Order: sequence, then C-alpha cells, then structure tokens
Amino acid sequence: RKRETPAMDKCLCLNEDNGHFYSRRRPEELTPEGISSLVDTYTEGTQVGQLLFCVNVQRALFDSAVWEPIFQGYDPDGPDDQELLRWLPEQQRRLEVVSEGRRQVHNIWLMAQQGLDHFSLWLERCRQRGVEGWLTVRMNDCHWVDKPEAHWHSAFWKQHPEYRIVTYRDPLGWHEYSLDFTHPEVREHYLRFFRELFERFDMDGIELDW
Repeated sequence: RKRETPAMDKCLCLNEDNGHFYSRRRPEELTPEGISSLVDTYTEGTQVGQLLFCVNVQRALFDSAVWEPIFQGYDPDGPDDQELLRWLPEQQRRLEVVSEGRRQVHNIWLMAQQGLDHFSLWLERCRQRGVEGWLTVRMNDCHWVDKPEAHWHSAFWKQHPEYRIVTYRDPLGWHEYSLDFTHPEVREHYLRFFRELFERFDMDGIELDW
C-alpha cells in the first residue's frame, strides 16, 4: 500500500534500543496502549521522521520462529538463581529491580505470552503518528562475550567458535569474538532471520546495524 512520506521538517532518524522500555515497564503497563505510547514519547512535537526499533541481540527480542528468543529457558515462577539468570549480579536477578536483567527478560516473555506483538504495535503507531517505522538488526552483537553463559548469547554463537573472526589464538577484545561473515553458515543464519522479519512485520524500512 502507498506510504505517506514524513513531512520535510521531520528530518531526524532515531535508533531506539528498546532496552529501557523492557527493563522499566511494570507488567500492568504492558497493554496495547502502554506499548504504543513509546512512539508518542519520540514523535510528539519533535523533528523525528523515522523511528528504528532494534529487534535482536544475539537472540531475538520477540517470539521468533527461527532464532531463540531472549527469554528461552526462562522460568517466570523460578528462583532468582535459575540457570538463565545466574550470571547476572545478584540484584539484577530480582524481578522487582529495574534492570536489563530479569525484569527485561520477564517483560519480553510476558508480552509474548499475552499475544502482544510489540514491534507490530510500534510500527502501526508510527504510521498513525505520520512517521516511518523501521526495524534495525544488530549484525554482530558482542555484549557480554566474556560471559559465555549470558542469556544474550545464541546457541549458534556458543556452539560454533570456529565461525568467529579470531580462531587461532585467544581473542584480545570483544570484537574478535564477532562472527565471520565469510562463512556461508553465518550468512544463512542471518538470512533466515531477515526472511522472518519481512514476512512478519509491515515495516517502512530495515537497517543493517554494523
């Protein structure tokens, strides 16, 4: 369908990390209206014409069918020291603490359980506000690579150290843990994810975030 082009005075593109949204919302705020309101924060009386929403770390930040979601293995009724959370500082394992620890994982899990597709809600709200809604894919997220047990890491990354940029010695920095896209397996891993994004979400554009 035809897209409305943002007005010329809306010239800013804003890449939205989403992490603060997941880690700072109370469960009762995770309603269609509460989720959509994030868009209003950035578009009410501003020059923002394009909002870009991050859909992944090494895992998906939604209930993906092709990558494991960030909450895979999470037990919402489980203890604070369950396997998925054990690597976190003790305080961040608690649900009541505002952090990118258990609160973040729990909120993404909760939205999926309730059938709330937050990316679709954000993209639709962008359209209602007269701005473009994009998705942005982190092409080589390396947060917490010094902690292989972190819940951010994919099974693909953990099971295939031979696909990393540095394999002939111990890595010296986080960037050397990155996946090497000269391997066709790495490219296909990401292409599966891109196919899902295009089939599932009605976006105005997509960014490959390197």
